[in-house]
Amino acid sequence: MSRERFLDVAWLEPPEPMERSLTELESLTRDEVLVMRIHRQPYMLFNMLRQQGYTYSCEPTPDGLFQVRITLPVASPD
Repeated sequence: MSRERFLDVAWLEPPEPMERSLTELESLTRDEVLVMRIHRQPYMLFNMLRQQGYTYSCEPTPDGLFQVRITLPVASPD
């Protein structure tokens, strides 16, 4: 089971949510999930995550925010 690392960037002005999420991703390990709370869907971050092979999901929360869950790319079998 993965450990959750929480990042609350709700209501921060751009580019701070992107900067903080990228900083957290640099140290994310394979046994962790980055769980981000944000006030809108971070489409620019989604594009970057797709390009780099990360797995993510984004769900609305009852308080009107979004929860984004990010895991590291699956390692390629070499």
